[in-house]
Amino acid sequence: MDVQLILKELQEAGILEGHMQELKSLTGGTSSEVTAIMDGIRPRYVIKQNDPVVGVSS
Repeated sequence: MDVQLILKELQEAGILEGHMQELKSLTGGTSSEVTAIMDGIRPRYVIKQNDPVVGVSS
């Protein structure tokens, strides 16, 4: 899912304040994508996204 779409959904739900638009990619995940939503110079929220097939065994 696109991070911008996630931001929009969080703002529409009243969870995320409108001024929090700056994103910072974080490293260290093996198969996930991790992004911090910044509140000025500090991270306020973190979005972690995994591929839908991660953790599915056959």
